[in-house]
Amino acid sequence: MRNTMATHMPDIFPRPSAPPAQLHSSLDVCDWIASATIVLVCCLATYLFGKDANWDALNYHFYSPYAFLNVDLAQDFMGASTQRYLNPLAYLPFYWMVRADIHSLAIALIMASVHALSLVAIWHISRQHLFADLASRNLLASLATGLAFLSPVFLGSLGATFVDPTTSVLILGAVALYCRSLNPSSTGYLPLVIAGVLCGTAIGLKLTNLIFGVAFFVAAVAASRSLRAALFSGFWFGFGGVIGVASSYTMWGLALYKEFGNPVFPLLNQYFNRPISRTLCCNTRDFCHRTGALFYLCRFE
Repeated sequence: MRNTMATHMPDIFPRPSAPPAQLHSSLDVCDWIASATIVLVCCLATYLFGKDANWDALNYHFYSPYAFLNVDLAQDFMGASTQRYLNPLAYLPFYWMVRADIHSLAIALIMASVHALSLVAIWHISRQHLFADLASRNLLASLATGLAFLSPVFLGSLGATFVDPTTSVLILGAVALYCRSLNPSSTGYLPLVIAGVLCGTAIGLKLTNLIFGVAFFVAAVAASRSLRAALFSGFWFGFGGVIGVASSYTMWGLALYKEFGNPVFPLLNQYFNRPISRTLCCNTRDFCHRTGALFYLCRFE
């Protein structure tokens, strides 16, 4: 049974073919230089982009943590529309920096430095795992990191107040940690648990990260060499994920449930039989194309 599974399992996280001594499992000078360069480039780009004043920051990125600390849920219904009920914990650092009267440029550079850690994780994933046994691994890792940096989604949120590039640090950090655990000389469940905690924390801070947590779980199980290894990976990653979600969302979820009878209010209202939930729907067609022809024309604008 185990041999059959090992033969047919897709190698989603392929193990490098080099022997353990050549896997470069520890950081070297090149890694530190690359990491520092990535952070500096992201800070420079943020400075050149100028001051960010996105709509979400004006609407709820500052208000949500303020309301969380100062306003009762029963006193402020839809204070910032449905976004009022997103987990405010991820926005607390931005709120505290503003309240501390830190210069806006300094805040942007701090945010950019945190967001840059996603690229640092991509560098390590590429250099120490994907291309670990290639002579050109530095070049290929640089290209992979550069392409990630040039992503419009990343550039559009770099140094800004969005939670997406912040929680992506946790997701990619979990991937990097898991890849390091694939070293043939690596044993134990701790890397899987920590990776699960990181993914779970990202999900708790922003629920849309759930898709990445599910994909990570499936990939980790599918990459296992045997049924026993699959169960081992799935259990310990899932265990860490539960810890992460519980630590980052339990307090806010309980507050929403106590007030509205829905721990993810106003999402999934059709599944919660409470008066205030039954009549509220957060779906909207305001940003949808009215006709199919308009949708395809917009592809060529």
